[in-house]
Amino acid sequence: MSDSVLSDYPRYHELAYSHGSAPLAAGDFKTLPEDFVVEEVLGFELSGEGEHLWLWVEARDMTTDFMVRHLAAAFELEKKQISFSGKKDRRAVTRQWFSLHVPGRYPARGEIPLPVLAHPDIKILQAELHHKKLRRGTHQQNRFTIRMRQLSGDLDQLSERVASIRGSGFPNYFGLQRFGRQENNIDEACGALTVSRRLKRQARDRIYSTLRAWDFNRQLSLRVASGTWQQYLAGDTLQLSGSRSLFQPDAWDETLQDRLDKADIQVAGILPGKGERRLPLPYGWYEPDPRLLEFLVKQRVEQGTRPLGVRPTDWQCEWLENDLMLAFALPAGAFATGLLRELIQLRETGTAEP
Repeated sequence: MSDSVLSDYPRYHELAYSHGSAPLAAGDFKTLPEDFVVEEVLGFELSGEGEHLWLWVEARDMTTDFMVRHLAAAFELEKKQISFSGKKDRRAVTRQWFSLHVPGRYPARGEIPLPVLAHPDIKILQAELHHKKLRRGTHQQNRFTIRMRQLSGDLDQLSERVASIRGSGFPNYFGLQRFGRQENNIDEACGALTVSRRLKRQARDRIYSTLRAWDFNRQLSLRVASGTWQQYLAGDTLQLSGSRSLFQPDAWDETLQDRLDKADIQVAGILPGKGERRLPLPYGWYEPDPRLLEFLVKQRVEQGTRPLGVRPTDWQCEWLENDLMLAFALPAGAFATGLLRELIQLRETGTAEP
């Protein structure tokens, strides 16, 4: 099934760049798993009691789903008893949180004996009880340490873009990972628009996620191409940074502009679904494809929001001869590959283990 159903929707490589064009520098990416390190930051303290065992786990070169299977086997649980906040890249070193539903197994604030894990590349770094289950999107930030090797091309432009992104941020596109290998999830999602059969739950969640992310990237690309992705347009929805609090001002003023400049508030794009919010463009209003929107509304998917831009924090940059090391933090849900896309053309040179 091709994506001719939504032929005017751009693929990832067709999305507009915030600097007007693709970068002129190139570099090797993920030569080793250690070249891409990501670490979740919860942003709150665990209670030390309750029926959920929270584990902070380090893994090398494996998917989150693969880790869930190993934890389930080690703790003698069903996979459905294990939750996580977000999925991570495979070709990486990851440190992320899981919660295991183990009522009555461990005493409050007592010693927590841990099983021996069968895989040498999985390590439990911390274990603590909590009274709530870990849910998707619970953690506050992801910290990244990324090494790009053998850089070539226009390195002066690269340095300029590094400085620009540090100060002003980058478009908050959903990363290529959201769309599956070779963006095959898009073909599946387009196919779902043309059939009436009931979807299985796992496929349903993937299709909803793909369609909403694809539509968001399309609207954001239009704002980027028009140079308005960091500007307020009349009718925009504003989101309080670090919060899900939303509002639409009756009028724009210097105070709001100052808050926007300082990233205290952000312009929010729309994740399509059932709802009344709309995204303005310089020449009118953004409109999702009617077939996409009708499908999501029929499936009772509620409208959501996502900031159009994101600014990295805790920024560090270091040149190591012909390599560049970047360290930064992003809010949960933002893609580090979206930042890198603005800087260099990535050559993924690593080979994942079977």
